Amino acid sequence: MAQSLDSNLGLIAGNGNFPLQFARNARAKNFSVFAVAHQGETEPALEEEVSACCWIKVGQLRRLVRFFLKSGVRQVAFAGGIGKPRALRDLRPDSLGLKVLAQARSSNDDALLRAVATELEKQGLEVISATELVPECLPQVGCLTKRRPNEQELRDAVIGWQAAKAIGASDIGQTVCVWRESIIAVEAIEGTDATIERAFKLAGSAGVVIKLPKPQQDERFDLPAIGIRSIEVMQRCKASALVLEAQKAVLLDPQSVISAANSANISIIAVDSFEGFGAKL
Repeated sequence: MAQSLDSNLGLIAGNGNFPLQFARNARAKNFSVFAVAHQGETEPALEEEVSACCWIKVGQLRRLVRFFLKSGVRQVAFAGGIGKPRALRDLRPDSLGLKVLAQARSSNDDALLRAVATELEKQGLEVISATELVPECLPQVGCLTKRRPNEQELRDAVIGWQAAKAIGASDIGQTVCVWRESIIAVEAIEGTDATIERAFKLAGSAGVVIKLPKPQQDERFDLPAIGIRSIEVMQRCKASALVLEAQKAVLLDPQSVISAANSANISIIAVDSFEGFGAKL
């Protein structure tokens, strides 16, 4: 591990399987996990994987801080996202949450998360990367699946890489779908799976799916995550390949994801830049 970790770890849990995987890995490594879960987002099953769990609404930071400090937690990690529609609809900030909103330089994801992290550290909570506990979930450079991408898919990948970095720089989203060198769909507020489904409706194929972190991404939170559900959506929407940035994405249960992709004949590649794409695979 890159840094020394306390025996008690805090988990700020969003949606999806990543919080569960984080908690299971931490427990297997003899850490005690104390989780703050978000109502309507976090899987209830998380309660069975942690030492204690506190349920809050989006924005209730004062309650979050009190729970962690009372539990003897000094290091916390974010795992899982919060859907933007729900965050906008169900936001219930307390006094500390309102303070963070007022101090954030903008209302975009990156600025808000950085503002939250800054305030947590002022309150005595060090924010660490969740990947400290799940390094095996970070893809290495290369082709992860049996089928390698063909020339057309590589051309689409290069176009999608550039587009994904551009929309990320504007804090729009992380995902782009490219089909036959045309950008079919760009992620906005709806999330990755809905973006893939929209591409399929528009073109009859989601083509090559590119999901990358934003250039300004703070890697302690909101790294792109791919699970079996996304592979199933890709298969249903006739996507043929998935492009990730090496060491900057999270595969939820990597063996299962890769096995599902192989069964669907979907190629998954991880690269560190779009120059010399083919030579790196």
